[in-house]
Parts: sequence; C-alpha cells; structure tokens
Amino acid sequence: MKKLLEYKEQGKIGNIIREDLEGDLLSNPASLEEFMRGAEQNIDESGPHFDLARPDNPETKDVNEEEEANSKIRNLAKKLKENGIK
Repeated sequence: MKKLLEYKEQGKIGNIIREDLEGDLLSNPASLEEFMRGAEQNIDESGPHFDLARPDNPETKDVNEEEEANSKIRNLAKKLKENGIK
C-alpha cells in the first residue's frame, strides 16, 4: 500500500481505493504480530480474508455464505463505481 501511495503521489497511477475486510487481520495489519495472527486466522478458506469469494457451506443451514459474499461484492462494486471506476 505504501508503494501504491508513493506511485500515486508521483502521478504514476490514478486513485487508490482501499477496502479492508472487517475482522480480517491480513487486510491491514498494524504490526508483524498482527500479520502473523492474520495468517493463522486465514489458514483455510473459512477465514475473513476470503469473505468476498465465499461459496455457500452446506453444513451451515441457517447461513447462506454465498449470498452474503454476493452482497458484499455488490456493495464494494457500487463504492468503486461511485469513486471513479468505470
């Protein structure tokens, strides 16, 4: 992210839109310790780092993970469009 911001300031790239995933320690770790906890937290595809790509888990009958992911994807797409992505 730091390098992207540097490139933006130099005019090498356009706008940067960052979207951190709630509860995901890998989205924007504050320290090496948090990064390591994030790696452990997301060791498999059930971690929050994969929230925008989660298929439905048939074992969780009361939750439709795929629909939740689709909703998050739609919300992020709307945000990106509103901020200049065409």
